[in-house]
Formats: sequence, C-alpha cells, structure tokens
Amino acid sequence: MSESKHTPGPWHAVWNGYFFDLTKESSVYAQSFASIHTNSSLAVDVEQQRANAQLIAAAPDLLDWLKSAVEDFDKTGSVSLAGIGHARAAIAKAEGRTSERTSYRGYWISYNPKPVPASMGVDWDWRHEDYDGAPDGNDRRAGCSASLEAAKADIDEQIEEMADV
Repeated sequence: MSESKHTPGPWHAVWNGYFFDLTKESSVYAQSFASIHTNSSLAVDVEQQRANAQLIAAAPDLLDWLKSAVEDFDKTGSVSLAGIGHARAAIAKAEGRTSERTSYRGYWISYNPKPVPASMGVDWDWRHEDYDGAPDGNDRRAGCSASLEAAKADIDEQIEEMADV
C-alpha cells in the first residue's frame, strides 16, 4: 500500500468552547491541525458539528481498518474476527459512541456493543497487537469479555497459560 500523506492518527475531536479542533492529543491545549465550525447560514448546530468532527477524527482508524481488511482478504479470502472488532471500534468512534481503545500488556481492548440478541454480555473485544486472525485457528490471542476488568483478567490468564507452555 502507498504511504499516507495525511497527519498520522489517532485524531481527536476536542471542543474548545467555540468549535471543535482536530488534534493529535485529547486535550483542549493540544495544537490543532483543523477545526470544525458552526455555520448559522447553513443551519449547522453544535450537535451536527460534533458529529462531523467525530466522523472526521475517526478517518485514520477507518482507513487503517480498510487497509487491514483488504490485506486480510487478499491473503485469506476473508476478513479476520479481529478485523471485525477493529471495524466496530472505528465505526463506534466515528459515531461518537466510544472512547479510544485501551492498550494493556501488548493487547488492544475496545468496547464494541453487539446487537442485543447476540450480545450475551461480551461487549469488550481484545486482541494481541500481533494477532493475525488466521483462519487456521493457531493464534488464539483474541477474545471477548463482559467488562474492561474481565478483559484484563482474561488477558492475564492467557499470558500465564502461554508462559506455562
């Protein structure tokens, strides 16, 4: 894939009291590289402004997922389960439903609520940073848990099991 020329992610939409700044850090004091303003002549209110800023701030995550999905598909003819979790996190960020994913002991944890019938209380996806999601099933460094704390406990348990092998 070609090298990107845009400001590398992650991006954050930060309200500065007047409009939304797009920044590399989630702080009102961070230097912005773009701003999303209201426009009364176009009837763009603050909530629509917020939604626009969140969608734009999610662009690097969405691009990363699309690149990953295409790479997975080119290699295996399908998209990995970890790839779907990454997609859910990027979509949630674009819709303003979640915070950044959390890094814990070399794993990424993200809140990805599933549709109610399928949920069964496992809305926290986690996967190792190097998880390949190959359909051969040999890489089991990914899963779902009921809470952030449960995800961390599941990761700890998995790390201990891998150390015993």
